[in-house]
Amino acid sequence: MQPLETQDWWPELLRLKDSLSLKQLAERFGVNAGAISSALRRVDSVKSVSDDDLPPEAGADDAEARRRGSKDSLLFALSNKIGTVPDNEIARLAGVSLRTVASFRSRNKIPAYDGPRRRKSSKKPAAATSTKGGTSAWLVSFRNSPDCVILGDSLLRVVESIRESGEVVKVSWVGHVQG
Repeated sequence: MQPLETQDWWPELLRLKDSLSLKQLAERFGVNAGAISSALRRVDSVKSVSDDDLPPEAGADDAEARRRGSKDSLLFALSNKIGTVPDNEIARLAGVSLRTVASFRSRNKIPAYDGPRRRKSSKKPAAATSTKGGTSAWLVSFRNSPDCVILGDSLLRVVESIRESGEVVKVSWVGHVQG
């Protein structure tokens, strides 16, 4: 296939590129939208972003702030939440990195969230003991809390007893308890 910029209709496409979306141009000229985008880049003729190219929630001001090849469109969809919830929550919802959210916020002069943060429970579980099969000691390491030793007759019971005690990083068997 010939490069699009050598086609007879190419000058008309260039004339319409700022008034129609890539999808509309592709339908009109019977080619792939990606091929049009690539051809425009090859001839160094950047298509202006139109409202049709943005997510429905985005407005005219967003078009100016949007950058080619960025993940901004994922964040524009959540723009009403940015700055009102922690960046890590926005990153999780948008499927982008925390740094991407922080950069987007900075570029668009959106202040950081300054409200309360969710805190993980610091309660330690009660020791689970049993005399049936013998009691074992288990060392449990939490992400944001000191390690602790839990007594239980099985790993399953130990895990059940610590389920809501915070983010568990590691559980190690220490040994049998004499007694």
